[in-house]
Amino acid sequence: VENLIYNTLQSIVPNAAFSFRQAIVDLNDTNRSSYRGVANEFREALRETLDHFAPDIDVMNQPGFHLEEDKKQPTMKQKVRYILRAREVAENAMKAPEGAIGIIEERIATFTRATYDRSSISTHTTTERKEVIQIKNYAIDILSELLSLQT
Repeated sequence: VENLIYNTLQSIVPNAAFSFRQAIVDLNDTNRSSYRGVANEFREALRETLDHFAPDIDVMNQPGFHLEEDKKQPTMKQKVRYILRAREVAENAMKAPEGAIGIIEERIATFTRATYDRSSISTHTTTERKEVIQIKNYAIDILSELLSLQT
């Protein structure tokens, strides 16, 4: 699945493909002291893919669109909804990818805050890696959906 996502991204959004591949490579390095950058590479792969399929201006020009409170541009969740609506995906089928993108955003924010708050690398290395593995799993699910991959 990782190779399928990478190869598909490479042909559509090369920068997203590079971030995705780097995140996979870095996540497999169990000698890392920090996985913060790995989480951000997954987020960037998603962001660039969303930006490609759902440019801000197109999302904002949709009938009934409203920016979320304190936001100056569409959220990743709003972009996912735009893409799935354009593909005429049923409303109930949109909930899983929208929820997953929300979880990724929340986990990366929480993960980053927790990393800053901790004083000893040895006390959180395993937790960080486990958390990023979960982010990877969500990213794979979302990218598979956005790229219309049959996995």
